[in-house]
Amino acid sequence: MEKTVFQALTAAEQEATIAFNIVAREQELFAYELNIDNYETALATSDISPNWRKQLTEMLAGETREREKSLTIYRILLTKIPAANIVAALAAAKLAMQPKV
Repeated sequence: MEKTVFQALTAAEQEATIAFNIVAREQELFAYELNIDNYETALATSDISPNWRKQLTEMLAGETREREKSLTIYRILLTKIPAANIVAALAAAKLAMQPKV
């Protein structure tokens, strides 16, 4: 793929966008892992119907698959910000994501 040469987007703005995406991906991963834990807990109980067990098993497989895709991109995003900048960049992204009151 040919890379775009950005005319208006500075390197700092690009880094901020990447940091925002890292935070968002962490939230996404947390949600997948929460669902996976809930599905596994539900499947560990013996008092669920066979139909619900089948649905939960399918949902668990889907969440696990989506989590893996998200984790792959998350790991790639982490490599796009220099280690010396990552803590500050992520803190700024989290602050920018907070609702304005």
